[in-house]
Amino acid sequence: MSPQPSLRPQPRRLSLGEAIRTERLLLRGWRDSDRDPFAAMNFEHPLIEPGHELRPHVLYRLAAPIAAN
Repeated sequence: MSPQPSLRPQPRRLSLGEAIRTERLLLRGWRDSDRDPFAAMNFEHPLIEPGHELRPHVLYRLAAPIAAN
């Protein structure tokens, strides 16, 4: 018996320079210039208690796999 094909659409990666844009959203690939704003969001989030922020070097490490994809 052969396996049933998946009915779920298979995700695809955006190629370099490709983007998906809607009225409220822009999805694009990661840029090196995104690192600092990504780190800054950690300090602006209303649910992060003062003193529990992640330091920028930790956030840069968290962002590395995003940038690699």
